Amino acid sequence: MPDIALAAEIRSERGSSSSRRNRTDGRIPAVIYGHGIDPVAITIDSRELRGALNAQSGGSVLFNVNVGKDQHLVI
Repeated sequence: MPDIALAAEIRSERGSSSSRRNRTDGRIPAVIYGHGIDPVAITIDSRELRGALNAQSGGSVLFNVNVGKDQHLVI
């Protein structure tokens, strides 16, 4: 299991204008989806994500993303 955990918030607004506002506020809009789960629209702090990506070397990186009480393993 990866030892990097990122905190995320559920995003209620969707669309290009709300995504632009999130990016201006330093948050990155994203969607968690996979087999057997409903898609979850989230935002992640850009500094936290950049630090986690820079801490790893090489191709794909696995993260634990905490959304409220739920935890998702993501690439």
